[in-house]
This record gives sequence, C-alpha cells and structure tokens, in this order.
Amino acid sequence: ADTAATGMKLAVEPCKGGDDPEGDPCKPPMDLLDSVGGGGGQCAAMGEDCRKSRCCADVGMQCYAQDESRAECRADCVPGPDPVFGNGNPWSCEKLGERAEGEAPKCSAAGEDCTKSGCCQAPGLTCFEKLPGKWATCKAACTPGLDFYDASPGEWTCKALGPETPAAAPWVAEKCAADGADCRTQQCCSAPGGQCYMRDEYWGQCRSSCDPATPWNGQQWSCKTVGSRTPDAPAAKNAPPAAGAKLADWV
Repeated sequence: ADTAATGMKLAVEPCKGGDDPEGDPCKPPMDLLDSVGGGGGQCAAMGEDCRKSRCCADVGMQCYAQDESRAECRADCVPGPDPVFGNGNPWSCEKLGERAEGEAPKCSAAGEDCTKSGCCQAPGLTCFEKLPGKWATCKAACTPGLDFYDASPGEWTCKALGPETPAAAPWVAEKCAADGADCRTQQCCSAPGGQCYMRDEYWGQCRSSCDPATPWNGQQWSCKTVGSRTPDAPAAKNAPPAAGAKLADWV
C-alpha cells in the first residue's frame, strides 16, 4: 500500500552492522541459535545425522558421534562397531549437544503391547497395530484382517507404528570375531547373539553370557563387555505357524 496515501509512516531501523554480532539487529542472538541446535536448523529425528543440529527431536534421544563424518540420534551408544549399523566403523559415542527432555521409550518384547513404544526388542519384528490406540504387538509380518492364531478375535489394521528392528549388518559375518577367537581387536562377534567378554587384559572371547562368579574352562573371567552384542537371528517373515500352534478358540 502507498504509505503517503494512507497517511501511515513505516519506521524501519536499518542494520547497524559493526564488529559485534550481538549488537547487530540483523543477526539473531547466539542463545537463540543454541536453542535450535547451534544454528543447524531443526533437531534431527531418530536415526538421522545430527552433526549440524546437535540436537534430537524425539523424546530422550541424544546426538552421538560415530566419527567426523557421521552422528546420529540414539537412546544410548556403546563405543566400538555397531553390528546393526551400515558400516563397520567404530563409534566414538562423543555426545554432541544436550539430550532431549524426557525418557526414551523402552522397546517392547514379543507379546507385549507396543502402542506407546512403537518399537520391538527382537530383530526382524515390527510393532503392528490391531486396535488403533488400544493394542499393537510385535510380529514378523502382518496381514490386515483376522489372525486365526490370535487368542482375541478382531481384525488387525496392521499399521506399522515404527520401523522394523534391524538384524546384524552384512559386514558383521566377515569382519567380526568368530566363536573361540580373541575379540579384543574387532570388538564385535560374528555369531548371532554373541558378545565380546574379557577374561583379563590378555584375552577376550565371544560368548552368549558371562558370570564373574563362575569360572569358565577353569579360569576366572572379569566378564567386562567390549563393544555391542550382535543381535539374534531375525524371525522369518513368511514362516509357517510354530510346531504345536493351535487355531484360536473363537475360529
């Protein structure tokens, strides 16, 4: 609109410039930049690269660095290679920025309601919805409609409430330590369910479990863990019903 015609006067303060950015109205205050992640824009979602934002959008998540080329929003981080991550490079787990407020949801076990968590503990499973907002559980696959092996009648929407829990990445079988081998250098295990446990500073081995109070092969173990546990083998997608499985009583 023509300000002269309306009789209105627009007061515009020009940018002052200068060497002091805090005194320049053309630049946002530094504390505002910090609130959105160091000037990197919106906070990253779970699994996204958060090097620029240095903050996470999801409740309870922390931005952890793998190396100079990658950082990701996660609930926790174990230094060393991550058996489910796409490359076999070790994670430094350096924290970038502050953890998002709240408590990260704990993923659900098979048979539990995963409506709130939206994630599953076991690899190969996805949280599928049955009754919107009321019941969902972890399954390897889901077909909308009736499930004749479900103890409770009612149709499934089969809406996925989160991503499928990942299994071990392809590089794990080749790069990680085999059963019986020293795993101190690789810091990971090739066999499903394996964890690198330390006997002492001179030996570490992939095992499914370790108890410091129970000697193994006649020797005492510290059972200190190194790296992350390799996930169990994932559930088959189109596997037939388990042996002994019975149709639900309502069928």
